[in-house]
Amino acid sequence: MSLSHAIEATLEEYSDALVELIGIVGMVMLVVGSTLEEGTLVQRLLFLVGPIVLLLVAYHNREMMLTVLQVVIILGSAMAFFPTVPLAGRLPVLMGAAILSVGYLVWIDYRRKDRFWPIGGAGLLMLAAGFTISSAHLVAFNALLAVGSVLMAVYSTLGLIFLRVRIMAIWIVLNVAFAIAPGIRLVALLN
Repeated sequence: MSLSHAIEATLEEYSDALVELIGIVGMVMLVVGSTLEEGTLVQRLLFLVGPIVLLLVAYHNREMMLTVLQVVIILGSAMAFFPTVPLAGRLPVLMGAAILSVGYLVWIDYRRKDRFWPIGGAGLLMLAAGFTISSAHLVAFNALLAVGSVLMAVYSTLGLIFLRVRIMAIWIVLNVAFAIAPGIRLVALLN
C-alpha cells in the first residue's frame, strides 16, 4: 500500500467517524426535544433541525431508506409550525411523501442493496400516518408512532447486525426512545 493510499484510507476513516459524531448530535437534539414541554418553539426547532442533521448523515452514507424517512420526518416537523393546517392539508403532504418514497424504493429495486427495507418502509408509512392525524385522535396517533418507531428500530437493528451499517446504531437508539413515550401514553389512554 502506497503512502497516498494509506493517507486516503485514514482520512476516510476519520471522515466516517466525524459523520457518525454529527449523527449522534442530531439524535441528541431529538431526544432532548422529546423531554421538553409539548409544542414549545425550542422543541419544534429541535424536532426540525435534528432530522435535517440526520438527513445529511443518511445521505452521506447512501442509506436511501433512512434518507427518505428523514425527509418525511422533516415535513412532519415543519407542519408542527402550522398547527392550524387541517387534516386535508397534512394528508397529501405527509402521506403523499411517504407513499412516493416507498414507491421510489420499490421502483429502484432497493431490496437488492437492503433486503430489510420493507420493514423500514412499513415503519415510515406508520410514522407518516401518525404525523398526519397528529394529536387530533390520541389513541391512533400514539399507536401509529409507537408501532412505526418499533418497526424502524427493528429495521435499524437488522441493518446494523446483518448489513454492518454502523450508523444504524443511531436510529436504533432514537427509535427505541421514540417508541417508549407514545407506548406509555397509549397504555394510559386505553386504561
